[in-house]
Amino acid sequence: MGAGVGVVPGRRLARFATGRWRRHGDTAPGRAREAGVTLVEVMVAVAILGFAITSLVGSMTTAVTVSSVIDRRTDAQAEARRLAELVRSYDTGYLVQPSNGDPELETLYEGYLAGELGDAFASVDASVECGNGTPPVVSFSAGGCVGIPALQRVTVTVTANGDPAVRASITVVKRDADI
Repeated sequence: MGAGVGVVPGRRLARFATGRWRRHGDTAPGRAREAGVTLVEVMVAVAILGFAITSLVGSMTTAVTVSSVIDRRTDAQAEARRLAELVRSYDTGYLVQPSNGDPELETLYEGYLAGELGDAFASVDASVECGNGTPPVVSFSAGGCVGIPALQRVTVTVTANGDPAVRASITVVKRDADI
């Protein structure tokens, strides 16, 4: 080829490995031009993004649910502590079950605590074990709290409203001030 023959001004030429000349931007012989993405590539990318977003939304939903349960559990524990303090500092002092066994000591405590229970809570239960002996050697037993035992171990259990039900318990040991 002579100088200047077949050369277009402003176009750069390059030589293929085969020895043929090509214009800048042309593809090598035998290779298709890759100027864009295929439909399959777009579908794979959308599927990957969809999976990632679904996983993210699912984990956020779980986090919100767990957070709600933890909040209700914390509230139930605070309410149980508050009611346990009321049991400890009960205005009339030390509750004593009548000798005929009716009403039960648990019923007396639950009746008092039910009037003090906050609106966000479904129920309050009280279980009482009576103890006799001199601290530190005291034996507690459920039932048989007739008369005036030296100690009462009262367990206050609060159940918070909601699904699933959340419960919290606090135990208080109360001593008769007169003994």
